[in-house]
Amino acid sequence: MKITKKMMVSLLALALVFAFSGCDSSGGGDGGMGNTLSISGEQVYNPGGATVYSGPDLTVSSNVGFSGNIEDGKLTFSAGTPAYLQPLDNFLTSGGEFASFLSYFSYSPGGTQYANLQLTTSNGQLSKFAYSTSGTSATQEMVWFIYVDRDCTIARPAGTTSMSGYNVTNQDINLNLKTGWNAVAIRYTIDNTAKTGTANVSSGNSSSCKWTFGL
Repeated sequence: MKITKKMMVSLLALALVFAFSGCDSSGGGDGGMGNTLSISGEQVYNPGGATVYSGPDLTVSSNVGFSGNIEDGKLTFSAGTPAYLQPLDNFLTSGGEFASFLSYFSYSPGGTQYANLQLTTSNGQLSKFAYSTSGTSATQEMVWFIYVDRDCTIARPAGTTSMSGYNVTNQDINLNLKTGWNAVAIRYTIDNTAKTGTANVSSGNSSSCKWTFGL
């Protein structure tokens, strides 16, 4: 049985939840990148990640007020302080399908503002991820780039949350984000028969993830 598109969308939403943990469960802040996010000459792949992109050069736009390009199949992009920030509190109280999961989070200091990077082209959205399957299991890893306007600490106890019919277990989260941009790698594995999953978070980039069109 294959992982359904609906399940992938739910897991991507869960990845956004975990993206706020800017380092591993032991704490620290080595995912911090400073006030400037710089991506230089990184290879872009076609949907699925199996083949390199060899199409025409493209302009890359973002949700944070900066732009870049894909030239000769490689991505170059740089961003400073995002043009628009929103309260972290807005996300943690957003409700919906993830309300019960989000209700266990706490953070300080209050008033922290954030933005998460989203890149788009005329060929679709660019995401940095890796995806593989084995039987009824699937593993996906993603790298997210998160900006915060001050150092902040975010915590959530270990637990299991039911999401889209899957019981997803996470470790303790007791983490620090540093002012500016933070790179976060989120890795999760699900079993489509047992309807279970595990999610793990680490700071920094992941060598297995690729810039890829689509999901």
